[in-house]
Amino acid sequence: MRLSTHELDPRILRALGELTKPGLEAARRMIVRCGRNLVPNAPMGNRAWIESHLWNPTGNRQGWLRLDNAQGAIADALDLPWVRKVEWLKPPRSGSSTLTAALHIKKAAHDAANNVFYERTDGEAQNWSEKKLQPILKASTRIAHLVRPDSRSGTQDSWSDITLLNGAMIQCRGVQTDSNFKAIDGEQISLDEGGDPAFKSTGKGKEGSKVGQAATRSAQYAEPKMYIGGTPTTPDCMVVEEWEKSDKRTMRLRFPCCPDRPQELEPKVSEAGTPEEIRGGGLKFRCRDVTYDDGTVTREVAEIGYECAHCGRWMREDERNGAMEGAPFVATTQAKEKGNVGFYTWAIHSKDPSHRWGLIVAKYLSQRANPAERQDWTNLWLALPYVVAVEGRIDPHELEARCEPYEAPCPAGVRRIYAGIDAQEGSAKMGRPPRHEAVVVGYGAGKERWVLGRYVIDRTEVVDPDTGEIVHETLDPFGPDAARQIWALLDKEWVKPDGTTLKVSKAAVDIGFDWSRALAFCHHRESKRRKVVAVRGGKEARGSRRAPISTPPDKRQDRKATTYVLVGGGSLKDTLFQALGLPVGRPESLHFPDSLRGTDFFHQLTAECLQSDDQGRTWWDKHGAKDEPNEVLDCVIYADAAMLIDLANPRNSTARDDLGVDLNGTREVPEPYEGEDRSDQAGAPKHVTAGTPRSPGRRREEATKARAARVEAVLQRLPEEKRDVARARLQEVDAALTRAIEARRLDAAAPPAPPPPKPVARAVRRPNRFLNW
Repeated sequence: MRLSTHELDPRILRALGELTKPGLEAARRMIVRCGRNLVPNAPMGNRAWIESHLWNPTGNRQGWLRLDNAQGAIADALDLPWVRKVEWLKPPRSGSSTLTAALHIKKAAHDAANNVFYERTDGEAQNWSEKKLQPILKASTRIAHLVRPDSRSGTQDSWSDITLLNGAMIQCRGVQTDSNFKAIDGEQISLDEGGDPAFKSTGKGKEGSKVGQAATRSAQYAEPKMYIGGTPTTPDCMVVEEWEKSDKRTMRLRFPCCPDRPQELEPKVSEAGTPEEIRGGGLKFRCRDVTYDDGTVTREVAEIGYECAHCGRWMREDERNGAMEGAPFVATTQAKEKGNVGFYTWAIHSKDPSHRWGLIVAKYLSQRANPAERQDWTNLWLALPYVVAVEGRIDPHELEARCEPYEAPCPAGVRRIYAGIDAQEGSAKMGRPPRHEAVVVGYGAGKERWVLGRYVIDRTEVVDPDTGEIVHETLDPFGPDAARQIWALLDKEWVKPDGTTLKVSKAAVDIGFDWSRALAFCHHRESKRRKVVAVRGGKEARGSRRAPISTPPDKRQDRKATTYVLVGGGSLKDTLFQALGLPVGRPESLHFPDSLRGTDFFHQLTAECLQSDDQGRTWWDKHGAKDEPNEVLDCVIYADAAMLIDLANPRNSTARDDLGVDLNGTREVPEPYEGEDRSDQAGAPKHVTAGTPRSPGRRREEATKARAARVEAVLQRLPEEKRDVARARLQEVDAALTRAIEARRLDAAAPPAPPPPKPVARAVRRPNRFLNW
């Protein structure tokens, strides 16, 4: 049979079929493979997927990648649907870069989602991609089918854009170039080394916060995630600012001695058995003297351990790993930003050989001997932001070491007692109830001070009508229950060693919170009977100082319910922090009782330090977090204000006699303390009798000298490069004031101008309205 022109010979068709079989088989396999990739993977947690799929070919922990306790807790937190941002405040060599690489590989390989990694510069991002990300990606055989093979010309992917066969991309960028935040997107964003200033770079041509720019890259996704890791540097670095918005989680360990009472490893290091020892839990060590053959004696560390805060037993370093196994991270506060979770670890949590406990103690001793190493100690070992030491900031542990036992509730040197009382609205977020805080201070000759006690009035006792039991309820500041407790405190009799008693002479109560109720309390007849005076902190411009006590500008003395005294906080803090640096026993120095050990009294007392700017202006502000409590400092300031108000009363000569001062502020000259040289004061009078008349010119001269001394004391606290600028600015202000006073004096001395002539009264004839023209 003859074939038509459109038909082929069956033999040819069979031959063609044999030729296409390999191609059809390859096409079928490709379709199956593509179809398998189109099916999404079953959900799997970050920690479980990383430990079952990834291989670590580098470092001292080669093998299947195993996350430690902190890394695993962070990976688990990123699995939670409500978590949007995670921060890790950590020391170096904690495994943050390895964890970041593992998280990005999991997001791309398992979830098939794009992600973006940001470093300080493009060079740092390339280094992370080539030394951390790509070695793990290529060494993990269980995800090798997703990695694109190399072509004849080399690697198909660049370091900045790595594309897997499932279509997901891992993108690496530097933050210093704003264009790196454009034309890319990712469901997960990571920022490493967040303590570097590059993440805070601002100025002309910059486009704002790096965190804000990075967050826009994941805004289109339903569940965007952001991870920020880094070692802190200063309080205003990016990782610290973001961590302050989180719930601040810390690891809670079960110590072998107290397994039922978990506790955290606090960043405290001290030498046991010395005045510098920090009471309570902390890393502690003991030293011993070692004598060598040549006769030299050195002091070496003999024992190291972490003291249990509950029983005082020292946990050894080899017991640390077992206590950390499975230890949870617990939130210490409520997050200020919804969905923000923060983790904190320091060198004691690290298993890296460079963070052995002996090396931690060695670095602690080294930074004590060399102040230049303190920033490294604070940042790299404690993983805390470093605050530059400035004059006016005092170590709270040094003050706590000065605590002494009183021979009686009121020491013998106390002659008068004053109290400062503050009111706080409280915060449910910070776990602080509404309350009153009070500090009672005793004053002796030369204004020497003894802190007698600190009191927190935050609850009241009521009887439950159903059970008849006494229960505690939250206190209402300036309410009836609070008033009764404050009056009871002011009525307390303080017994001296000789059996005599003293009561509070005057109490200053801050009315800044709940103005109307505070004034009503202060002017209540029971409050007046106990010499309660209303005070309020006066507003001070940056670099200026208000008088320690003054009357408000609107002197509405006819309305007794609105009278109060303005307090110059800057001036009183200058005086207080000078007194804290005086040796105990000197005039105006402070004594502290043993009952304040182990409390936050000294941390609150030193919560502020003297700040300065390039113009030489100084002011007092908190050196830590803005929500750090400082009520103790305010109460001590108000107690000083109460003392000054009592001394300023011209009719109260008893108070001035007790403290050895007069109306002009002159005090008795005390006996010199041991080692003090007063040879130049041999001919000086012992004291000035209260009430000695002085001419107005002499009083002005003494006031000018006292002001110059105070100004010079403040200038001496400034750095040397800022001192001359501040002194020149003060001289300009003094010159302007002198010119203004001289012009005013000349105007007053000029003869008065003649009064203007009185207008001549002219008779005006008015029409008679009764006549009708």
